[in-house]
Amino acid sequence: MEKRFIHKSGREVWIALSASLASDTATRTPHLIFQMQDITDRKRAEEQLHHKAFYDVLTGLPNRARFMSDLQMAVERHVLIKDSPNKLFAALFLDLDRFKIINDSLGHLAGDQMLTETARRLEMCVRPGDVVARLGGDEFTILLDELNDINDAILIAERIQNDLKVPFILGGREVFISASIGIALSTAGHNRAAYLRRDADIAM
Repeated sequence: MEKRFIHKSGREVWIALSASLASDTATRTPHLIFQMQDITDRKRAEEQLHHKAFYDVLTGLPNRARFMSDLQMAVERHVLIKDSPNKLFAALFLDLDRFKIINDSLGHLAGDQMLTETARRLEMCVRPGDVVARLGGDEFTILLDELNDINDAILIAERIQNDLKVPFILGGREVFISASIGIALSTAGHNRAAYLRRDADIAM
């Protein structure tokens, strides 16, 4: 088995524990041989691989693969509890308007700074438990869970629009940008995450 310990210095340590049965050849008395191995480096490498596989390098947000997995889980949960009227969820698809102009006029570093700042603003606009992800380029998606009705999703979309009105400071310059947002609600009866994401894209 693998167990996590906290060293007295406060750092995290992972240990692999194993036990083997051995008998004394003379007395036939059974003995247990315990082994402990420090696997902290291996665990850190695994965590780094997992993070690269499911998180966006630039913004630190979940990437497309992670978002689609979370969205599919929400779809499957909704199918199981579809008789409950208070268990709605929605997918939001967001695209920054005229983002290409930022890259072309101010450079890709400024564009990357805007994407990172946009990610932080989106995280501040949603509730704990909601998922904000970056699909790539200037496309973001949001999974809103535990909604009462479509108005809850609309309020969050409006909050995002208002928050993005605050100018970005890129290279000492004030830059203004807006976003287009599409909403797809779980009441449409989707049984696959890809269909819900597609409809949110079409709505945008």
